[in-house]
Amino acid sequence: MECRTCGIDKELSAFHRNKSKKSGYHDSCKECRKEETKQYRESHPEEVKISKRNWEISENGKASKAQYRERKRKENGEEIRKYHRDYHHANREQLLPKKRAYYENNREALIAKSIESQRRNPQKARERAKRFYERHTELC
Repeated sequence: MECRTCGIDKELSAFHRNKSKKSGYHDSCKECRKEETKQYRESHPEEVKISKRNWEISENGKASKAQYRERKRKENGEEIRKYHRDYHHANREQLLPKKRAYYENNREALIAKSIESQRRNPQKARERAKRFYERHTELC
């Protein structure tokens, strides 16, 4: 099939599928479409920004983003936890005052949330308490 943009005869695998076309393929090859898209994005940044934002706030966009985050969390869970642990350890002096202030400002809500969580998941709460006592034997 010949690309209408570059005029080169290419195999069908070089073209995107397009059900609305009689041939079932787009008129331009993937390489030309990529270049056309790049040029459009560079010449219409505001329109692209608005379109992207509209997608992100749509139900499909939210679901897609949630699926992506969940997949990444499953694939890289340990690395993410290690990053957060290291970051917290390295920036402890800056984070502690912020955490204390947040707790003071939201104390009632946090306590209510904790009680509700323990009520809904008693087994998990027992396991968490057991781990705490194992780590802090000198305190208990």
